[in-house]
Amino acid sequence: MDNVPEKTPEGLPIEETPVIETVAEAPAPEAAASETMSQVPDASAPPKKPKKSVAKKLLSVIFFLALFAVGVWLSSVLRQFVPSEQTTSTLQPTPPPSAFGFDESVVATPSVSISAYSDWETYTVINGAIKQPIVGVSYKLPPDVLEPICDSSSCVSQGTYLPGGTRFTVAARGKGQLLPAIGNAVLTDVSGRVFTMTDVSVAGFAAKEFNGVFTGTTGGGYAFTRMRGVIVPVDDTLSIEFNHFAPAGLTVDFEEDDVLFDRILETFATGIKPVTSIAATPTFAPVATSSATGSFCGGIMGTVCPAGYWCKLDGAHPDAGGTCVAVE
Repeated sequence: MDNVPEKTPEGLPIEETPVIETVAEAPAPEAAASETMSQVPDASAPPKKPKKSVAKKLLSVIFFLALFAVGVWLSSVLRQFVPSEQTTSTLQPTPPPSAFGFDESVVATPSVSISAYSDWETYTVINGAIKQPIVGVSYKLPPDVLEPICDSSSCVSQGTYLPGGTRFTVAARGKGQLLPAIGNAVLTDVSGRVFTMTDVSVAGFAAKEFNGVFTGTTGGGYAFTRMRGVIVPVDDTLSIEFNHFAPAGLTVDFEEDDVLFDRILETFATGIKPVTSIAATPTFAPVATSSATGSFCGGIMGTVCPAGYWCKLDGAHPDAGGTCVAVE
């Protein structure tokens, strides 16, 4: 039907009112600005790190474990092809017994390592009576120790200084020597102070060790505060004395030198078969007045003249020897 405007009772046409749609109001400028700022991220805040999933972490761990296993396997494989240094020993066949009745392969092995003393100097003990070396009787000293020299014009003993400051002395005793053998006699200093005597072994020889920790005096008037030495009988007629002492008034390292002293004793060598026991030897007692004149006195051990005699030294060295002269 055509829309024909109805007529009112008064005869006026009636028109339909059109539908008016609601128009959204524009936001206020302040609200729009605040909404825009809330949507823009804060530049000062640190960016959020993306979260790794558990699966990615697990895969990383498995990957590194696999690399480690491969590395270990490769190392074991390569090791098989790299030659390692190994010391091989060759077995020497045992030689047949000699026709002379002994095994020629058996060689005496020295108790002291040769290499330990390869740079040490070898010295020979001097016979003071003839001022000549005693053939075959020797010892060694370190290269930093000076060569021993005669302690007096008679050369009763020879001495030098060890690195710690103690005086090292060596002398020959017995038949044909300026110093007598002592056997089992007890040693004393010039004032009669007794040394402690002990049985020891030196280079296979039965020996006597003497030790004194006191202020004593040698036959030459040389004061000491400590002395240690040994007397080694080489045969029935010859003994060799070694000692070292701390000179009074000097600061020395006796303990250090004592260790070196033992090493020096290890180098003692002779061409004579070692004596394994010491035969008792009578001590030297005073004899008749007529026979005491001219006998030896003084020296490193301070040999004393019998009563009625005095020691006339033949040198100014502290350990000088001399001869007994009757008191007038």
